[in-house]
Amino acid sequence: RDGSELVNLSSQITRDWRLSPDGTQLAFIEADLAGGLRYVPRVVEIDGATQPGAHAEAQAADAGQQALGAAWRPGASAPTFGLDTATGATAPGSAHAQAQVADSASSGFDVPLGYSADGRGLVVNHWSGTSFAAPGKVVLQVVEGDQRTSLDAYGRFLGWAQR
Repeated sequence: RDGSELVNLSSQITRDWRLSPDGTQLAFIEADLAGGLRYVPRVVEIDGATQPGAHAEAQAADAGQQALGAAWRPGASAPTFGLDTATGATAPGSAHAQAQVADSASSGFDVPLGYSADGRGLVVNHWSGTSFAAPGKVVLQVVEGDQRTSLDAYGRFLGWAQR
């Protein structure tokens, strides 16, 4: 703020920043290079009282698991992360666990992009591969309950719109 660092959330490169609907938490992915590249899901509380130059402690959301993407379901106290299949894609709180359906589309892994305003729909990048290391092909999908709708004509998701 005003040209000075207010809070240092990570000493690593970060990505996939998502603010909680109530504005009290920030979820993101930290590219941790200690011992090789790992994508670590992080969540930090935002209290608004942090002094300039302070270090806010970002907590690992899922110990030992890699993740890409973060989305907040309206009213949820924790974000949804897209967990690596090799490290727990079906864990509670993962996009794949919330979007699990009994068909061939449930193989692979999901990277969450955003929930609808009512929380019933979740847009994901669904990857056909077995892990982040072998991701396979990607397709944009809308997941609602046990239904998946592939949006083959679209490659990007910019956000939900309401009529």
